[in-house]
Amino acid sequence: MKFLLSTVLFATLLGASSVHAAQTQKHLLPNGLTVLVREDHSAPVVTVRFYVKTGSIYEDKYLGAGLSHLFEHTLFEGTTDRTGPQIDDELQAIGGVSNAYTSYDVTCYHVTTATPYFGRALAVLTDMMRRANFPEERVKQEQGVIHNEMNIGEDDPDRAVEELWDVTAFQAHPARYPVIGYQEQFDRLTRDDILSYYRDHYTPENTILSIAGDVTDAQVMEGVQKELADWERGAAHTPPLASEPRQIAPRRADQTKQIGATYLQIGWHTIPLQNADLYALDMLSQILGGGETGRLVRELRDRTGLVSDISVASYTPNFDAGTFSVSAELEPKNQAKVEAAVMREIARTRTQLVTADELKRAKTAMRAAYIFGKQGVENQAEGAAYDEMGTGNPDFSASYVDRIQQVTPAQILAVAQKYLSPQSVTIASVHPPVAPANIVKPVTVAPALPATMTTLPNGVRLIIKRTTSAPTVAITVAGLGGVRLENSAKAGVAGVAADLLTRGTQRRTADQINDTVENLGGSLSGFSGYNSWGIESNWLSSDWRKGMSLVAESVLTPTFPDAELRNIKAQTLSEIATQDDNPAAAAGRLLRRLYFGSHPYARAANGSAATIKSLSHADVEAYWNSVLQPDSTVVSIVGNINPTEVQNVARYLFGSFKAKAPAPKAPPVTTAPPTFTSRAIQQKGVVQSAMFFGFPGITVKNDDRFALDVLDAALSGASLPGGRIFGRLREEQLVYDANAYDAPGIESGMFVVYAASTPQNRPRARQVIEEELQKARESGFTPEEMERAKTMCIASHAIELQTGDQQARDFASAELLDLGYQDSESYAAKIQAVTNDEVQRVARKYLDRNHSALAIVEPAK
Repeated sequence: MKFLLSTVLFATLLGASSVHAAQTQKHLLPNGLTVLVREDHSAPVVTVRFYVKTGSIYEDKYLGAGLSHLFEHTLFEGTTDRTGPQIDDELQAIGGVSNAYTSYDVTCYHVTTATPYFGRALAVLTDMMRRANFPEERVKQEQGVIHNEMNIGEDDPDRAVEELWDVTAFQAHPARYPVIGYQEQFDRLTRDDILSYYRDHYTPENTILSIAGDVTDAQVMEGVQKELADWERGAAHTPPLASEPRQIAPRRADQTKQIGATYLQIGWHTIPLQNADLYALDMLSQILGGGETGRLVRELRDRTGLVSDISVASYTPNFDAGTFSVSAELEPKNQAKVEAAVMREIARTRTQLVTADELKRAKTAMRAAYIFGKQGVENQAEGAAYDEMGTGNPDFSASYVDRIQQVTPAQILAVAQKYLSPQSVTIASVHPPVAPANIVKPVTVAPALPATMTTLPNGVRLIIKRTTSAPTVAITVAGLGGVRLENSAKAGVAGVAADLLTRGTQRRTADQINDTVENLGGSLSGFSGYNSWGIESNWLSSDWRKGMSLVAESVLTPTFPDAELRNIKAQTLSEIATQDDNPAAAAGRLLRRLYFGSHPYARAANGSAATIKSLSHADVEAYWNSVLQPDSTVVSIVGNINPTEVQNVARYLFGSFKAKAPAPKAPPVTTAPPTFTSRAIQQKGVVQSAMFFGFPGITVKNDDRFALDVLDAALSGASLPGGRIFGRLREEQLVYDANAYDAPGIESGMFVVYAASTPQNRPRARQVIEEELQKARESGFTPEEMERAKTMCIASHAIELQTGDQQARDFASAELLDLGYQDSESYAAKIQAVTNDEVQRVARKYLDRNHSALAIVEPAK
């Protein structure tokens, strides 16, 4: 993602080091560059990340123009040694997931790739950092791209309410300006402005290089000496920040937008990272909004149903503009009630001590978040960099966790009294065009082992893999179900049932389940897709038995309580009411209806308002009893455990259950549209035009999937936009976002290409897409494009399977769909074997316009 509204919340940085021992190697080069290295040899993946300590608040005379964000785009557009296309080609050639983002105070450029390509990734990013030359024509091109990005932002109500709150709460501090800038000021920026800003801020002493993954400190420093030792020191120009006057009276702002729900933010000014009140504020945030047991979550979402979503954040950046905020999505009629309820709960925190149970649960959750946050090299590199920028210690998060454990109820009461005054509150809302009424310690075990599978006597398949990279255990249980096996008159029942699995069992109420999960510092949630149902969970290794027992209890003995059913239905109805606020999502749903016709794949995963309203307890129970079949259930466990012990417990918990009802009948096979079909919908209040092309797809077991993955990568990139289509559309400034993906099904799926543009650019964007698809059918791709596409596929696949929970879900999904749980192990070899002839063959076979569908959602005229 190339746009962040704020810097990463400090609480999410709990992934920088081990709990009690610093592991980051820190080097300070003579030129002032700080280099951080964290070795992690659990997967053949490495990430290279440059952090420039400048962002939108340091733009000085350019404040409000989004100049830092423009750099995020233009730094990729050429150097004295490489052209922009050459940079793109080289990054794609190493299969790297490359991107950049900008925040208030930092701009980050990063590449994650397979280990053998570390040196090349470092060389390309270094060249960009040191020798960018900002070609005039490429700068203009990216300015056009950012116009499209601004338009996309106009369609995002979450961003709108955050920006409205910022500009209302901050009267002097530059945090009041959006990171992306205002278009009028942005359009005045010139190449000379860019060069001046580059000289002032992109210096070694203003930069941190953070590297994590399957490399040694010696290897990294050898590369750094080669690429960066002669980077000349330069004094960075960091302008002083205007101080924000103390807020002594409430403020509010309300904005009308063509959307289906109200988006609300209530917040206060607090502190920067270095303030000792950090720990108590973070604990208060967790107690109010953390997990499923947060006070506001329980009261406003689960008990009263006044909101469909609510969260609390204590944002403590490395500059003096911290905030404490409550954000919620709700029906417009509930706004006054929600504001009053939030302010009552805040008042309670200012007059009453939090309970010992709340504090204990919050501390466990924060420690667990830290441990789980260590997974993945990107998290490790980012955590070390932010710790270094904020405190000068790249392993600060370890001591942060210790300090969190020392917070007392009295300290929490004190910070609530100090900062969360009703006289200093700011309230912002973005709502539909109706006036709001009445406003107001790690476990060590034996070495890692490969995954193994056992089939239990009742048919349940049990997959176990021991890993040692983190003291965690991921448990996924999955089975055939989802939209595919719903009764059309009860569409959406699969998702409702999955949400209710953890909302009450024969032994525990929803609150008791939530208390148990958060007391253990774990996570537990149900999911449902088009082909399957499941439960995902994460636990500390010391608690895996309790975690597995709770997972089994949720799967085998759910009670679907009526009160919880009402809440889930209300939340689902709220989601349905607002789902068309995003034109791309609306176009995706329209495409499903056009392409799949009467097949269940045509339906939205959350059903319709009519079917959700009609659902009863009996409907949910009947669906669950039909899909819970032992011979189509897979239990997948990955983590720091003893496999024999896990197998014994799993046999006891899952080995004897039986089906309570016959399995649902499978739907008929899908058929592609007999002729090209298209439909356009005009929607009020949106700026962008979204179009989705759907072409004939494959079943999940079809071996054409490997050639289609390469085709996808060559056309549009593997996990991030790239390839021919994206390149041409961006070059002509036609879109901000364009991509393709293969979506196979148990019955045949779709191959999808999509793009978001302005209405004026849509015809040309469509023409470009159709031209590139025709070229793929007629001539395939060059050897260089093929090699780059295959590398992208392989690297992206490796990156997506770094953590235990990713692997557990992958094992379960592959086994459930009859691919075999070890399917991913052969992925790289099968991708490497794909030829251009095969890619051209599948392009001709599947990219068939005569049997395709086109869905368009655009602004109303």
